[in-house]
Amino acid sequence: MGQLTIRSISEVKEASDTRKYFTLKLAAGLGQAEHTVNIFEDFVRDAEGNNTTAKVWKRGTYAEFKKAMDAGEKIEGSIVTAKVEPYKIRENMVDSATYIVFADQKAEAVFASNNHPILDEETGELISKKKQKVVLATDESKAENVLVK
Repeated sequence: MGQLTIRSISEVKEASDTRKYFTLKLAAGLGQAEHTVNIFEDFVRDAEGNNTTAKVWKRGTYAEFKKAMDAGEKIEGSIVTAKVEPYKIRENMVDSATYIVFADQKAEAVFASNNHPILDEETGELISKKKQKVVLATDESKAENVLVK
C-alpha cells in the first residue's frame, strides 16, 4: 500500500440523504495526477442493522483531515485503476475506472460499491462476484452458491 498526499479539501457539504461530506484531492506524489474522494458520515445502525438518524464520521472528521493536510502528513492508500464492465461517460464507452483505496479497504469492494466491479484481466469474469460451491450440510444436494470474500 502506498502513501497519498492531501492536496486540497473542500468545505463540508450536505448530501440529499442528510449526511455531511467533504471532498479530498489526493495525489501519490509530486507531479502525479490528482484524484478525488468524498468522505461521508455514516449512519449509525440499530441492533437489527437498520440505519438510524444518528450519524458518525468513521474515516475521520473534516478537522482531522485538514490538520493532516496542513502538517503535510501522508495517508495510507493507493490510487487504483482496473478493468471494469464497459460503461458510458458522455458519448464515450470506457472499460476502466480509478478509485482511491485506503489501507483498510479492498479494491474489489471499493469498485463494486461504486457500481464498477473489477473484471479479471484474463477471463473477463467479475472478480467481486466470483461464486464458489460451499457445502452447508452433509448432503451435497443442499450446497449453495455464496459470494467469496
